[in-house]
Amino acid sequence: MAYGVSADMIDENLRIVESTTNEAMKKFVEAVIVIFGERYLRQPNSTDIARLLQLHEDRGFPGMLGSLDSSRDLWIWHSFFGLPGSLNDINVLECSPLFTDIINGRAPPMNFVINNHHYDMGYYLGDGIYSQWSTIVRTIPMPQTMKAKNFAQAQEGARKDVERAFGVLQAHFHIIRQGCWYFKIATLKNIMKACVILYNIIVEDERDMFKSIENGKYYLLEEVGISELDRDDAECHYDFDQFIKGRHKLKNKSIHRRLQEDLVEHLWEVRENVE
Repeated sequence: MAYGVSADMIDENLRIVESTTNEAMKKFVEAVIVIFGERYLRQPNSTDIARLLQLHEDRGFPGMLGSLDSSRDLWIWHSFFGLPGSLNDINVLECSPLFTDIINGRAPPMNFVINNHHYDMGYYLGDGIYSQWSTIVRTIPMPQTMKAKNFAQAQEGARKDVERAFGVLQAHFHIIRQGCWYFKIATLKNIMKACVILYNIIVEDERDMFKSIENGKYYLLEEVGISELDRDDAECHYDFDQFIKGRHKLKNKSIHRRLQEDLVEHLWEVRENVE
C-alpha cells in the first residue's frame, strides 16, 4: 500500500507466492476497517463541528466546514468513491451522502451570523462547476469590483489550502496514485477506505507537527473519546416530508446568493480592520 508495487515484486523477499500476498492484502484492509473504521472514518460530531467552525472563522469564513474536496485540518472526514470516471463533480455530489443528515434533519445543530443574517447550516467551498446550493460557496468568476476581487482571492486561497490533504494522502500511499491491481470494486473500495483510516491515524499521531503558522492553533482537531462517537441509529427515522423540505432548503438558490453576498461584505470588513 505504501509503495504501490505489485505482489510479484516482493514474493522473493517475503517468500510468499503472489496469490497469498494478494489474499493477505485483502484480509489486512478488511481488518483495518473493522477495527479502526468506527473511530477514524466517522462523521464529525458536535464537538468536531464547533472546532472546525472556530478554525475557519479565524480565516475569515464563519460557518465554513471545509472544502468539497477536503478539510483544512488535514483530517479526512468524508470519503466517497467507486463511481465511473465519466461522471463530473456535479454528478458525484448528487450521488454522495455528504448532505444526507442535513436533508433528513439529523445533522448536529449549528448557528452563525454573517452581516446580521442568521444561518443554521454550515457550508463548503467549491469551484464554479458546482450548483448554487445553500451549503456551497462558489468563487466569483471574473470579479469586477474590489470587494468581489477580495472575496474571490480569499475563497480560492482557502480552497487551495484545504485541497492539499488528498495530495498528502497520495504521498503516504502510492497504491492510490497508479492503476488498479485488483478487479473487484469491493476490494478497491476497501483498499481506499483502509488508506484513509491509516492516514487519519498518522495525522492524529503527528498532530504536534501540524501547527498553524498564523496563530499556533492545531490544524488537526483534538482527540475524541470513543464514548463521543456512539450514535443511536435506532432513534433515526426517515420522514418523507422532512426529506422534501430538507432537499428544497439544500438547493435554495436565494440562500446561496445571500450567503455569498454576506461573505463578500464580511471579508471586505475584515480586510479594512486589518489594514
